[in-house]
Amino acid sequence: MVYIRKYQKKKGEVLLLYAILYGVVRFFVEGLRTDSLMFLGFRVSQVLSLVGVIIGSVLFFLNRKYGKDI
Repeated sequence: MVYIRKYQKKKGEVLLLYAILYGVVRFFVEGLRTDSLMFLGFRVSQVLSLVGVIIGSVLFFLNRKYGKDI
């Protein structure tokens, strides 16, 4: 019983994991493009992907700590 409660999914967890993984994949795919929009030496789409991964990770861990069980 303890094992089941410890690894039970919380509401929104799958969506947040998808957002994190999408941002990671998007970061690497945008690195392969040659026609990227550059700003101050950085690719804008890669910076936005990193911001999305960071926000998604923070929300995921907050959800894990304070979220409700399904």
